[in-house]
Amino acid sequence: MREILAAIIPPAGPLQVRPITHDDGDTLRALVGGWLEAVMLGPVVGWINEEGRLTGLAPNPRATAILASLGWAGDGAGPVAGTVVLTGRAGPETTNLPESALHTLHRIAAL
Repeated sequence: MREILAAIIPPAGPLQVRPITHDDGDTLRALVGGWLEAVMLGPVVGWINEEGRLTGLAPNPRATAILASLGWAGDGAGPVAGTVVLTGRAGPETTNLPESALHTLHRIAAL
């Protein structure tokens, strides 16, 4: 297990950029509250709860806007639901959130 820098974007409350434990998905599943769906955005991965809308998690328009600013076209079903976690990726490896994504977060979310 190792720590990676991630952005945690809840439906309400402050956005956090902090280290999380990278451990085969258990930490990510706990943060999003269920099964993981990976939204690949170049060097960034948006981790969302794949059943968030079905299980009634709160809509997260802020995370949806951030994902869109990083290149996500959406899925046509409205905003993502629940907490979204952003990390980096290098090939198949989950890595620290890239500096370019941090700049996007500062611009959009006014950290």
